[in-house]
Amino acid sequence: MSKLLLHVCCGPCAIMPILNLRQAGFEVSVYFYNPNIHPLKEYLRRRESLGLLAEKLELNVIYNDDYDTEAWLLNALDKKRFSTRCDYCYSVRLQSCYDLARSGGFDYFSSSLLYSIRQNHSAICHIAQELEANTLVDSTEKKTKFYYQDFRLGWQEGIDISKQYGLYRQNYCGCVLSENERFWKEYKKITQI
Repeated sequence: MSKLLLHVCCGPCAIMPILNLRQAGFEVSVYFYNPNIHPLKEYLRRRESLGLLAEKLELNVIYNDDYDTEAWLLNALDKKRFSTRCDYCYSVRLQSCYDLARSGGFDYFSSSLLYSIRQNHSAICHIAQELEANTLVDSTEKKTKFYYQDFRLGWQEGIDISKQYGLYRQNYCGCVLSENERFWKEYKKITQI
């Protein structure tokens, strides 16, 4: 059975990837690393929600609670390195997952970001494939590969299961900038700007 390390952004988005990957025969471990989630209280709610899902699905969860809002924002807004803040966000989380998957002897790595209808799949795939391609591996080392599956096909089913499990369901991607984008129309309506 192939081992796969799945980066997860939250409990609700992890459901369908986990179920699909298990059905495909993978031994799945999940990795929670999300320095992009702001504010800290929101981060803790999403972390707790994943803990509830872990109990329901009997998951092996690896938590990386390295969290520095200021550093994340400075890097995400650095246009010299990344064309968009989302590219930075994908990159830092996929890099961390890939590094852990390699050092942990996983055959594959992937992300629950591939479940969301709001995420840029081509950017995620490009970044993950570059990580894989740009890694020098000697002849004795096992190559950890990126596993792509379009988990969006189970979008509604994942929503239904998350509600059935009573998981916290957030209403924005994660960073304070995405929260502003999510509620900008409401802000304009209230302030009449």
